[in-house]
Amino acid sequence: MSILHFTSYSVNTRWFIAAMATVMMALSSSSYGYNSASPYLFITGLGVFFIVTVFMIIKAVLYYEDLMRELLDPEKLQYSFSLVGIVSLTGICASRLFGWHTVANIFWFAAIVLWVFITLSSFTILFLYRKSEDRKIEDVLNGGWFFVTIGTQFTALLSIDVAGQVIGNTLLIQFFSFALWSVGTFLYLIFMTFMICRFLFYPVSHDTELSSYWMNIGAAAITTIVSVALYQQIQVTGGALVEILPFLKGFSLLSWSIGLWWLPLLIILAIRKQINEGLAITFTVGYWEIVLAICLFAAGTKQLTGLFDEHFISTFALYFSIAGAVVYCFASAFTLAHLIVIPVWKTIPLQALSIKWHWLSRGTINILQLASYSINTRWFIVAIAAAMMSLSSSSYGYNTASPYLLITGLGVFFAVAVFMIIKAVLYYEDLLIELLDPAKMLYSHSLVGLVSLTGICVSRLFGWYTVANVFWLAAIVLWIGITLSSFTILFLYHKSEGRKIEDILNGSWFFVTIGTQFTALLSIDVAGQVTGHTLLIQFFSFALWSIGTFLYLIFMTFMIWRLLFYQVTRDTELSSYWMNIGAAAVTTIVSAALYQQIQLTGGSLVELLPFLKGFSLFFWSVGLWWLPLLIILAIRKQVSSSWVIPFTVGYWEIVLAICLFAAGTKQLTGLFDEHFIATFALYVSIAGAVIYCFISVFTFAHVIVIPVWKAIPVQALTVKWHWFHRDAVSILQFAICAVNIRWFVASMATITTLLISAHYDYKEVHTSLESATVRHFLRETIKAGNKHLQNTPGDYIIVSDTSLSSCLIFDF
Repeated sequence: MSILHFTSYSVNTRWFIAAMATVMMALSSSSYGYNSASPYLFITGLGVFFIVTVFMIIKAVLYYEDLMRELLDPEKLQYSFSLVGIVSLTGICASRLFGWHTVANIFWFAAIVLWVFITLSSFTILFLYRKSEDRKIEDVLNGGWFFVTIGTQFTALLSIDVAGQVIGNTLLIQFFSFALWSVGTFLYLIFMTFMICRFLFYPVSHDTELSSYWMNIGAAAITTIVSVALYQQIQVTGGALVEILPFLKGFSLLSWSIGLWWLPLLIILAIRKQINEGLAITFTVGYWEIVLAICLFAAGTKQLTGLFDEHFISTFALYFSIAGAVVYCFASAFTLAHLIVIPVWKTIPLQALSIKWHWLSRGTINILQLASYSINTRWFIVAIAAAMMSLSSSSYGYNTASPYLLITGLGVFFAVAVFMIIKAVLYYEDLLIELLDPAKMLYSHSLVGLVSLTGICVSRLFGWYTVANVFWLAAIVLWIGITLSSFTILFLYHKSEGRKIEDILNGSWFFVTIGTQFTALLSIDVAGQVTGHTLLIQFFSFALWSIGTFLYLIFMTFMIWRLLFYQVTRDTELSSYWMNIGAAAVTTIVSAALYQQIQLTGGSLVELLPFLKGFSLFFWSVGLWWLPLLIILAIRKQVSSSWVIPFTVGYWEIVLAICLFAAGTKQLTGLFDEHFIATFALYVSIAGAVIYCFISVFTFAHVIVIPVWKAIPVQALTVKWHWFHRDAVSILQFAICAVNIRWFVASMATITTLLISAHYDYKEVHTSLESATVRHFLRETIKAGNKHLQNTPGDYIIVSDTSLSSCLIFDF
């Protein structure tokens, strides 16, 4: 066989990724001072680039039909953007490592031409090319789509470097760079939605190639790199784009956080795939995608040190760089062994080079299975609602009621937890089916929200900071465990062909955001009590907020898709969709709380304040937009049901949503000192209190007044232990059979009321905020931490309380 035959079967656009990874290693080694190694790595990358290019040209001449079939394949088409990426990356290296600015300009023009041509041609083909009826979505969608973002962002990064060298057109090129960055970010969010949809609703078999999905991380990392580079250049040159610096700084940390969230999930998927394959490592060019992703994330983390000059970030970047170097060496050795040891004339079809570790048992217990047995129920929402009501009552001065509401919420929490433990013993199979049901699984995140919310209450209401720290650590452990287990199950669990998307998608998915954001809120409170680690915890809080925000946007897309394209019947339970509002509201709460604490403590995150302030109002507005729509849906459902109101635990989700929106509106008053916002918050809080009282009575009547034997069939209460009398129908058995994940919402709603009002006990003085002069005086006084009783319209005392993440003004 000739070398040409070899190229016709093995060379494709994915091999450009090896060149990209090598050139990235050259840049990485240079950033850490290993300048002697950088030129060799750069030359190696160029060598791979030109060899692959030559083989592709030969393939285009001799095997034109095969190449065209590959380029028109939607599964592989987007890999062509790797050519744009390597051209841009080569220009960046020429500029940064050798100072060849003219060469960089040539590569810049070439990258722009390639980007425009490949973008127009690829999307035209995708939009207009005939869709094969037997083509499955799970075959078309893969991580290779993220190379559109990577190619776009690398072109933007090269544009930034070019802008630093030209004279007279700097601002124009900066605008162009920002436009490219915007397009790449937009496409990243769109494709990320597609990828999560593909994982959630389509099967992931042992034959599925998962290496391409590592570009989830790579695309997020390159977005971070470009954001930081653009920020740094605009900060130096000034101009009309100076005002967007906080926006760029915020997006830098947000996109980095999204990449970090994906990392453990991809590691779990990789481990699971290796176990299914008998721990055999078969060569594939996809390993270079993993190398590139890790190198990009290490570079993105290193780039963050240019915005946040903190030791822990640089240390984290160093560890990732070492990991990238190790993976790069492994992939290089594996690739050389595959290309050299295996004779070329035997590579049609290609013989897989495999490494097998025979000493590892094939029957190793899959660690992923252990994460699926977390026990929690929807009734946690009852406890959350009680906690929110407790905080709400405190925020409006009803401090006597707050402890009782908190105790009520905790009582619901522990009662439900006890019943679930009993259910796990007596009805293990039923509980396991419920926990593996994608329509109910994500209610488990309500447990995270409840634990975090309890920690917030004990900190703000009683000052038990040590207890709050314990709840914080528990919330973090729960969040990590439940997040990894639930998404692993959703991604890998068998997708039943009879399962309809309209049955799977519901508002419970927003509890992922709610649990994440409540953990971030508790982290903000903890940051106000510790010394020496405040900034580190603030970074952690921002990262959690970013992840929750990202997931909210993804799931909101799914919910609108479900409501638009799938039938909403009178049997459809709509109460869970009220969490659209709840998730938006808690995102607003965390944004505002983080804004207020950073404003008080200062530090490297100060520049993010406009970013946080804008997003606070943004998400509050999204929640407000949903409110009338959900009210209309609720009225329509009641009309179609002839105004019959059967009890469902879903009513507690409505309570929780209203309480959270009231808390979010109240939190906005700390950012925007406007009377109409405070008034609106009061009205929504009253509405939440009324609904809470109604649902509490309804629940109590349902659980106590309604006879148990009329609530469920006796056959459903059969107990498997012989010492129970078979004819006995006890309230304990009823509770065990009827309890489910959603009951935690009642606990959350109760405790939430307490959260809203935890900030002050006295009449708030609005007149002291009427003028800009007085506002400036108040801010300066807060920063100084002093009392000042002169030059103010009355006698006031300014209190700075970082544990509440707010500034409180009390009237004597």
